[in-house]
Amino acid sequence: MTFEPKLLKDKKRLAEVYQLRTLAWENSEKKEFVNSILFPSGWQDPLDDTGKHIIITDMYDKIIAAARMNTFSSFEVFLYYNNIKHIDLHDLTPFCFYSRLVVQSEYRNTGLSLLIDKKIETSAAALKSKWILALTSDRTNLMINKLGYQQYGSAFIKYHNRTKEHLVDVLIKHL
Repeated sequence: MTFEPKLLKDKKRLAEVYQLRTLAWENSEKKEFVNSILFPSGWQDPLDDTGKHIIITDMYDKIIAAARMNTFSSFEVFLYYNNIKHIDLHDLTPFCFYSRLVVQSEYRNTGLSLLIDKKIETSAAALKSKWILALTSDRTNLMINKLGYQQYGSAFIKYHNRTKEHLVDVLIKHL
């Protein structure tokens, strides 16, 4: 089967994306930060309302991979601004924030993440974004070495009020 990333058009399916996120994190070494106890309705945040969601489905139209992209015209309105304001980032706007990449466990290591990476990049360029910002701890080396991102520093992020902050790398890709 050939997989094709596409824009999620039916917002009713966001619940499926939220559950996939929770399951992916719950079955990883990061389960203390995101799990079904903390996020019983699936992992979501305010950026989901304004984001563009890229999905990949299987032959039964089940979502097996997803990511989100938000466009911002200034840093001050960015949800994680206070976490990254200590980093000297160029004030080129607009910029896209790439986040919440998840792949269902059975489909990991099949190249789906790279398909979504490329779709995010072309979508951001089409929106006239100057660069893409990503916060990651798991994919830093891949994003730097294969996708052309640069590391600008690190930041502490907290996804839920009942968890500790954890360290992420702040990555930028200029378009």
